[in-house]
Amino acid sequence: VVISRVATEGHHGRDWARFVLPRLYGLARAVDALRRDVHRRRAFLAAAPVDRWRLAVALCPWLPDPPGDYVGAFAAPTDAADDVDVR
Repeated sequence: VVISRVATEGHHGRDWARFVLPRLYGLARAVDALRRDVHRRRAFLAAAPVDRWRLAVALCPWLPDPPGDYVGAFAAPTDAADDVDVR
């Protein structure tokens, strides 16, 4: 494990407090909301990847909308999992 210390003085500290911390707390609240609601959690887990992304954006509005090619990337299943050696 590598730990990198970051000085939170000056403008770095202000940006940390203004942008990073609120989003970290927001992400934790979103995860907690999904964990508490069994129906919402199951719907999230059963959804297509692009729909999961859209739900994540609804829970965390600072996330970007899925890129246009994101939908196409999941349109057809691939055989990539068949090539993995799990011995």
